[in-house]
Amino acid sequence: MTQGLPPAVLDLRAPLLGRDADLRRLDGIFARALSEGETRAVTIVGPAGMGKTRLVNEYLKTRKSSGPALRDFWGVPRSERLAYGLFERLLRARFGVADGLDRHAASTKIREELALVLEDRRVGDVSYFLGELMGLPFAESPLTRAVADDPSQARLMRRAILRSFVESDAERGPLCFVCEDVHAADEDSIELLRYLIENLKGPIVIACLARPEFLARHETWREIGGARHEVIELGAVTAHESTEIMAALLNKTHGGAAPRLIDAAVGMAGGTPGLLEHMVRIFFDAGVLRDNGSSWAVDLDRLANAKLPLTVADAVAARIAALSARDRRLLEQAAAMGSVFWLGGLVALGRLDQKAPDYWEVDAVTDVADVEKLLTDLVQRDYVLNLPDSAFSGGARAYRAADRPRGNASLPSLDRRLAGAERDPAQPRRVRRDARATLGAWQLVDARGIHLSGRRQHRASAICGQKGARLLPKGAGPPGRRRRAPTHRRASQSW
Repeated sequence: MTQGLPPAVLDLRAPLLGRDADLRRLDGIFARALSEGETRAVTIVGPAGMGKTRLVNEYLKTRKSSGPALRDFWGVPRSERLAYGLFERLLRARFGVADGLDRHAASTKIREELALVLEDRRVGDVSYFLGELMGLPFAESPLTRAVADDPSQARLMRRAILRSFVESDAERGPLCFVCEDVHAADEDSIELLRYLIENLKGPIVIACLARPEFLARHETWREIGGARHEVIELGAVTAHESTEIMAALLNKTHGGAAPRLIDAAVGMAGGTPGLLEHMVRIFFDAGVLRDNGSSWAVDLDRLANAKLPLTVADAVAARIAALSARDRRLLEQAAAMGSVFWLGGLVALGRLDQKAPDYWEVDAVTDVADVEKLLTDLVQRDYVLNLPDSAFSGGARAYRAADRPRGNASLPSLDRRLAGAERDPAQPRRVRRDARATLGAWQLVDARGIHLSGRRQHRASAICGQKGARLLPKGAGPPGRRRRAPTHRRASQSW
């Protein structure tokens, strides 16, 4: 097993240099929103690794220690295939509903929060529409039934209710919504985000973080909201600032940071702070740096053989290339599950490539311990992050990728086949429906397997070209009645 990175590298963060002007602009935006009580929006644009998330995070940390109380909630879109995926994450953050929380407990928590904000005004209707955005069902009412069969009316009602809730929530204290990776968001989320930027009222700040291609695809985005919306474009830091950042990152090296090591990193990073952080990890993977406890030893002879990246994507690819085939396969399976994955799901996906035995014997099963051992190793090497605040049924721990490629990253074969079947108009309607439900059903995986009905499991297996017994281990799932994978009533209803 590869030795894990030292704790100092796991927590490594580049100092924030060269961003003083951008911090001042952010401060002006927040100051106007809070002093005037009017909504402000900012879109921060920059390539991967340029420090968009870091800029907002550092500013909010500074503000919490000096300014008035401000509640901030962060959201990352799950997939371009999932309608309103960005708002699912934002609303779950607002209500404190972690992935894997029991559905009844999540519904109760949301109702209690809504009652506090709305003072019991139409909590049922609001919970239904907000629950749709979060993938949580609530009881219907005469109002919700009236618009259920009219998608256009439901869309107007959904955004009006969301706006009303956010404005009522802002009356209890200023709000900040941070929308990460907006370039990867679905069009339903973009349309709703545009509506809120233009129409929200109250002490609210909406921060959108995106890569440059987002502005190229949405040419009118700069004009949205008029004077209430600003765009900040982050550029590369200077060579001098890059040198200072790299020297700070390498301050634990024995005898001080070697100039040759700094020059190699600065030359390849091209002024991208995030890439400088990756360079330190790659130096460890290549043996250029070695942890001696209180300091890091430098082996410059290995520098010539180290494959240094040109971009953040190259840095991620270089670290993935250093993985064993088994580790790489595990991360591919994790990517099929989404931004958050867990042990039971990885075990179930791993069994797709195995011949199903006639009988499952608990004592003979070793793959659970093997996958857990691989996950622990990946956490120690900073490929995977353990999420201590998330848990699934059975007490399964949740994880997410430390360096998760987005955008056009290839899907593993199983997920790709299901996605292709779901979008293929030549497929029968029943096959497309079952493929869509199966993709959503990854969210129902817990420590004991995939919860699918036998019939739907069989159909999904046929789509994937796999035997039915391979999708779900015999005897997997909770005791008692098996939960069925929910079907989608409309395309806008997402998981």
